[in-house]
Amino acid sequence: MSGTKSAHISSEQKTHLISFMQENKELVEGKFTKNFTFKTAQNLWNRAAEELNSIPGARKDWKQWRKTWQDLKAKTKSKKADIIKQSKKTGGGPPPEDLDLGEEKIIQIIGNTVIEGQDVPESTIRFNWDGDSSSQLPAELLEPTEEQVEEKKKERILPEEKPQFSRKRKARPAERLDKSLKASEQLVKLTTEKNKMKEKYYEKKILLLERQVKAKEEIAESLKIIANRLRRNNGSLL
Repeated sequence: MSGTKSAHISSEQKTHLISFMQENKELVEGKFTKNFTFKTAQNLWNRAAEELNSIPGARKDWKQWRKTWQDLKAKTKSKKADIIKQSKKTGGGPPPEDLDLGEEKIIQIIGNTVIEGQDVPESTIRFNWDGDSSSQLPAELLEPTEEQVEEKKKERILPEEKPQFSRKRKARPAERLDKSLKASEQLVKLTTEKNKMKEKYYEKKILLLERQVKAKEEIAESLKIIANRLRRNNGSLL
């Protein structure tokens, strides 16, 4: 659906868009899983556009509605950052404007962590809508908007909610030695088991050969007895 882009969305459309994203947080996270595929995301954005265009207000295609959501996020996060910044100032001046109900919901959806001074692009799913639904995923799944990059420069991390990144601890020498010993023990165990299997195999093979030799000897002895009897019988006839 192309259509002509309207300048402003209605408050009802804004409320519905926020509610839709709140119900489909996979679109916000922008990560594909076994249960949330590329095709699933495409269908959701298409459904969002149809629902929003059925409400009085702006008329947009799915890409324009996605851009609207990105702009709402960027504006809300910038406003939240300004509120926190103003609250830490000791001087005078007018108090900052509070977040409205819709903006509060947006903060709840995206999380209360805002970033300042880092040009880290926010995850948004990039679609190739014109392609076949079975086509491969685009090479770049994360595509920040210019507004998002600019807003990242104004935002900052709240100290009490700064994400804790766990660093992978390097293995100590004793741990590495222990792992090497365990690997060696496992190798010795496997080698021993292999040798035992070979030993049993050769034992069975030798036993079989012995039985074959014994059987041949018994056959030879039987043939010898038969030959002797035949000679005696022939002698008596003469």
